[in-house]
Amino acid sequence: MDLIQLMLVNLHLVDVLLLVNIAHMKISQQPLARELQRAKTHSLVTIFLAQILRRLLLMLKEN
Repeated sequence: MDLIQLMLVNLHLVDVLLLVNIAHMKISQQPLARELQRAKTHSLVTIFLAQILRRLLLMLKEN
């Protein structure tokens, strides 16, 4: 994987994390749903990032 591809992956990750952060902020503005959704949101983000890292490792392994 060359530097340009890594930079594109990095930009994509930043975009996704910004969207997740915006969604989390909207959820946290609702008092009743705040505590219930916080744990779920963090779990989903962790799973998503783990999948991305796994894909990156596979791509690096292929090259």
